Amino acid sequence: MTTLKGHSGNILDLDFNVNGKFLATSADDRVILLWCLKNLAQKEHKSVRVNVEYDHATRVRWSPDSRAIVLASALGNAVQVYRVGRREDGSPGNVEPLLTFRAAHQAELVNVGIACNGHFIMSISKDTTLCVWSLKGDLLATLDTHHMNNYYGCVSPCGRFVASSGFTPDVKVWEVCFSKTGEFKEVKRAFELKGHTSGVFSFAFSNDSSRMASVSRDGTWKLWDCNIEYQKGQEPYLLTTGEFPCTTPSCLALSPDGRTIATSTEGGRLLPSVPSSGRTERYGRTYVPNRNRNVTVNRKRNRTQADGPDLRSEPYVDVLRFPRTRTGRRTLTAGPSSGRAERRPYGVRRFRTKPYGPGRF
Repeated sequence: MTTLKGHSGNILDLDFNVNGKFLATSADDRVILLWCLKNLAQKEHKSVRVNVEYDHATRVRWSPDSRAIVLASALGNAVQVYRVGRREDGSPGNVEPLLTFRAAHQAELVNVGIACNGHFIMSISKDTTLCVWSLKGDLLATLDTHHMNNYYGCVSPCGRFVASSGFTPDVKVWEVCFSKTGEFKEVKRAFELKGHTSGVFSFAFSNDSSRMASVSRDGTWKLWDCNIEYQKGQEPYLLTTGEFPCTTPSCLALSPDGRTIATSTEGGRLLPSVPSSGRTERYGRTYVPNRNRNVTVNRKRNRTQADGPDLRSEPYVDVLRFPRTRTGRRTLTAGPSSGRAERRPYGVRRFRTKPYGPGRF
């Protein structure tokens, strides 16, 4: 474990590039730092500093080719693109502004994302607006999510879908369609996750988008099978659900194989255990000194990272592993938990860490 220091303000977001070699962090100090993760064992960690003039970035995302970063500006509610140069050793070099998309959001941006195939960029704001953009900044489509207020939105890891959740008790998923020649066609409804009784704080896709997980204000989490023929009207079916002892905004992330989930909670509360054939496995737990944190899974190196302002609450990130049953499906049920470290079958350990301080363009 290491600590990267360089920001003078609260860290708001972070993102690993596609191969896990670089990390981008944004803070309210009007600075974005690009880190090379090659030599984390060293005492000093060098970074490339990117100044965001007259504003700061609430969200930052790497492009698929790692030659650009996409930002969500706090004051302008706009999407910005910066070009990232390369040094001789392949690490990030000079960074310069490239594009500022035209104003399409009237409310604060919740998230931005870019498809892994580089076909489009998504932005979503706190009202009910979700926008799909070309990489050149052209507005391809504007969607009304009908959530009353959007809590979260993202692009699926496969690059085919955009999804949103909010005040209403559902998660809506759309497919962004392109022709074989790469021309944009339309954004059409794919499916919805229905089953919660209150607003959905957050959700996550597995790497192949065949599984989704969601967490809601109703005090439950749910795991869904989305490997369906939605073109024929088939809806996702619920694999399992459990209690979630937290009614404040929370985030979660699902591992690429859909077998591990990381979720953020307050007060050191734990999610239910995950048994399979009589075995219970809790993968880990780490302290995050922040109430409004994000949880990020590095899909290349299986790292889980959290970020956010340093507040005096005691939130934690819980990491759970979903074992497979003999039928190949993953099942979860609620179970008790304790605060002490405990060895699990197959060498899996539950732990509690000590708090620490503060496409091409």
